[in-house]
Amino acid sequence: MLQLLEDGGGLERKIGPFPSDGGDPTVVFFLETVARNMAASSGAAPITSATA
Repeated sequence: MLQLLEDGGGLERKIGPFPSDGGDPTVVFFLETVARNMAASSGAAPITSATA
């Protein structure tokens, strides 16, 4: 298992855990972040994730 920690802008949150047999957790985190930011900037509903 891999556990990431996002620490920035006064925000600290745990990200993961990611199973070691799954895809690249860095890519998954990047894609979820981009999708969340695009939803926020377009006024759409944010995505939800079991890891959030």
